[in-house]
Amino acid sequence: MVKITEKKIPDKKTALIEVEGALEGSGSAYLEEYLLDLIDRGSLNILLNAERVSKIGSAGIGLLLYITDCAKSSGRSFVIFGLNYEAALLIERLGIGKILHSAKDQNEALKTAGLSRGNSAYEEPLIIKCQGCSSLIRVKEPGEYMCHKCLMRFRADSDMKVVFD
Repeated sequence: MVKITEKKIPDKKTALIEVEGALEGSGSAYLEEYLLDLIDRGSLNILLNAERVSKIGSAGIGLLLYITDCAKSSGRSFVIFGLNYEAALLIERLGIGKILHSAKDQNEALKTAGLSRGNSAYEEPLIIKCQGCSSLIRVKEPGEYMCHKCLMRFRADSDMKVVFD
């Protein structure tokens, strides 16, 4: 089981999540439920402190990729920081470092989250109603997205046209 502690960063809609334990099996499922609820509650940035994560298994890697996709689909930032050497090496060798936003420490994570929010191709985020479940999804830039509730995929084009698969 993992231990989760949530802290709010002052004057920002940023949640700092500290995780202790192994990200595998039921621990990953528990953390997934917690992070999806956090996204639903409207945190714009989620920073995951992994300094006390002892091990990341395949379920943990899958969770991190899924939460990254859900956060992006909702117009939010998800950054993990403080990974131990083995976990960082695993992410590098799997080639998922380009998908998963990671940082060395909390200050770098804040900068990474701020940069990802500042690179919007749209003047204002698009608010899209999912055709599958009617959830509202915020989209900041053109790209491929997925509803975090029903997993329906869609694409937002540079001309603000949205196409559901």
